[in-house]
Amino acid sequence: MKKSFWMIAIILITLNACKKDETSSSNTTPTPEVIDIPANYIKLGETWIGGAAAKATVYGLKAPFTGYNKLYTLLTDSTSGKVLKNGHLSIYPEMTMPMMTHSSPVDNQESEVPNGNFYEGAVVFTMPSTAGVWRLKFNYHNHASDKEGNGSMELNVVQSDPARSLSFIAGDDSSKVVLALVEPEKWKNGLNDFEITLHKKGMTDFPEIKDYTVEIEPEMPSMGHGSPNNVNPVYTKNGHYLGKVNFTMSGLWQVNIRLYKNGKLIKDGISFTITL
Repeated sequence: MKKSFWMIAIILITLNACKKDETSSSNTTPTPEVIDIPANYIKLGETWIGGAAAKATVYGLKAPFTGYNKLYTLLTDSTSGKVLKNGHLSIYPEMTMPMMTHSSPVDNQESEVPNGNFYEGAVVFTMPSTAGVWRLKFNYHNHASDKEGNGSMELNVVQSDPARSLSFIAGDDSSKVVLALVEPEKWKNGLNDFEITLHKKGMTDFPEIKDYTVEIEPEMPSMGHGSPNNVNPVYTKNGHYLGKVNFTMSGLWQVNIRLYKNGKLIKDGISFTITL
């Protein structure tokens, strides 16, 4: 009888311990990964990417504006909070207006591995949100889990002042062109990279333009002079043209741009104002 009593007691204690272990395990919350966000990044928004079990958080260097916006997207597992670093991310900008819907030029990261923790890309917003609603649409294929899904988020885009992008009709084939200035984080006295993007304007597709010749001429209107040692931008890839501009002193500069195709001038009178 005593032996049976102790056997029953041992069984009950064992079952109770197992129950406590199960309860403790089910109440354990995964600890999100501590992620270092650069001090100059501004959070623009976030969205869940359904189907890929992921969360996208988007950062920029400025609040969204009309022009070339660099974007840095952090992707994390929606359950564990761990950074996702093996997958393919595509961003598609979409403007919804009362009478139409259209896109704009976009740079998507080519690599399937982010730079550090962030997938880098860019969008040229061609008009402010006062004209309609801008959305960023995301598609992410998580290669680690082989899951894929979509998400979207709204952005409030303001009109840049001075202008950082413009649209015009090119003289060669009457096609509409979108030109945008790619600004460094800060302009400085001396030589600076001077970069622009050129794309043909469409509704859903904005093909790159890679056969233009670009000339630049900086001038300081208040002083009546220009500067030496400038390098005309040349095509690199994805509609980007890169050169050098030389600012010899602080103040307001105007960089004038002329565009040629096959040696024929197709557009002049373009300029961007830059203040040091």
